Amino acid sequence: MNLLKKLFNNRTVKNAWWMIAEQIVQMGISVVLGVLTARYLGPSNYGIINYCSAFVIFFTSISTLGLEGIVVKELVNGRDSEGEIIGTGLAMRLAASALSILSICLILLVLNPGDILVMKVGLIQSLVMLFRAFELMDFWFQSYLNSKYVAIIKSISYVLVAVYKIFILATDKSVEWFAFSTSLDFLIIAVLVTIAYYKKGGQALKVSIKRARALISQSYHFILSSLIITVYNQMDKVMIGQMLGDKYVGLYSAALTICNYWLLVPVAVINSARPTIMERKKTGDEKAYLANIHRLYFVLIWSSIVVSLGVSVLSKFILGILYGQQYAVASSVLSIAIWFTTFSVLGTARGIWIMCENLNEYVKKIVLWGAIINFVLNALLIPRLGINGAAIATLITQIFNCLFAPMIYKKTRIHTKYVVQAFLGKNIK
Repeated sequence: MNLLKKLFNNRTVKNAWWMIAEQIVQMGISVVLGVLTARYLGPSNYGIINYCSAFVIFFTSISTLGLEGIVVKELVNGRDSEGEIIGTGLAMRLAASALSILSICLILLVLNPGDILVMKVGLIQSLVMLFRAFELMDFWFQSYLNSKYVAIIKSISYVLVAVYKIFILATDKSVEWFAFSTSLDFLIIAVLVTIAYYKKGGQALKVSIKRARALISQSYHFILSSLIITVYNQMDKVMIGQMLGDKYVGLYSAALTICNYWLLVPVAVINSARPTIMERKKTGDEKAYLANIHRLYFVLIWSSIVVSLGVSVLSKFILGILYGQQYAVASSVLSIAIWFTTFSVLGTARGIWIMCENLNEYVKKIVLWGAIINFVLNALLIPRLGINGAAIATLITQIFNCLFAPMIYKKTRIHTKYVVQAFLGKNIK
């Protein structure tokens, strides 16, 4: 707690704790119900859910339009235009989501001709993109370091979705009902966060073509980079599905799901830290700005290392207890994959530094290297090592993308130095 207080300021710490608490609630509910769902569906049906999810996640990187950090920055710098910023961003995201849903349906039709179940699951899951467009309201609360309302809303949604999942488990529903649970989650959040936005004095939403052009001019680098990141984050599941089958997608996904549970916490810390770091940069306090970055990286690195050590040692026990013996074979995947989380969260946090330094153009260049390496490694390792090969490919890719890719370019080279300094505990006082 003392270290968190030193990180930024008391208001940011309180905001971070609200976000972390919400993520812990989500994690707890997700672990219990995710385990029950995986056991109920079995590796094959669970594999179908995750196979279709890979395409949804891929197109989500397009439909979000890279606006996350851009919108927070715009809101911090332009309080008088909040309604226009959010309204324009929302309209852009809804349009992109509709086109993405259509694209997913067409791709699944081509790749899986005649497989009605895959088509239905893919369509149902893809609806989530429409509802996720309303995350822009969440960013408004973040920009004011007032995330407790969104945390409460998300916790309510998780409870309601939990009731829904318990119902479909108890009544022996088909896989399509499980596919709708994620969309239901974001639908509830979208409705409640919109109500909260207006209740807390949010400006009337407006749509501006000029504003849309301004947002795209800043975000298109992040759209491309997010797309590339998603390609190499999801290509392993797609390639496993094509090379090994749905069962192995399910086994691999079970291991990665446990890794993703942990990622919820550091991402909450990053989201809470973003407005404060941007504010320091805006005011020209370079010393405090860089100190905050080093402190954030220090917390992310060492908390992830501690968790990774624990999960690696207990991987077989964790999978056996949570998912049952039918998933225990994936314990080696979990022992390998958990280590990529350290480099993954640093890559996410790096986005703050890149925006503050106006180096957006380098994002897509850095992650493109990762995408190429990940594809080559998956193609080489999956046929030889199976799902363990996919985990090794992801780990190597994340290490390269975090530490070595920025060193290729002169203007981003110093970022690797910041990461190493944070690892050694320098400049965090």
